[in-house]
Amino acid sequence: MSHYPKSVFGENLTRPSGTTELMDDLGEALALGQGRIHMLGGGTPAHIPEVQKIWRDQMQSMIADSPEVYDAMLANYDQPAGSPPFREVMAGFLNREFGWPVTAKNIGITNGGQTAFFMLLN
Repeated sequence: MSHYPKSVFGENLTRPSGTTELMDDLGEALALGQGRIHMLGGGTPAHIPEVQKIWRDQMQSMIADSPEVYDAMLANYDQPAGSPPFREVMAGFLNREFGWPVTAKNIGITNGGQTAFFMLLN
């Protein structure tokens, strides 16, 4: 136990939540299931062989064509809001496909939905 009191933010961040308890329970069930249980929830991506092949092929192509780009992708941090070129491309996509008048300044990249909501609500 710490001798230093937590801030309000620290208390909120470290208290138990339904989400963390659910994820702990799902992880424990998977570990105990020894391959007999398949994760169907909790935001876990599906393993779709055709999609995994596309990702694998793209990674192999990147390694062959631009090893420095691949190395940077693995070991370099982007700006806190995400890669500016990626955000520009995403803004263009949202403009084209949905008619949304957004720019790269309107887009922030997160690690996932839980991180996005955490950032929005805190």
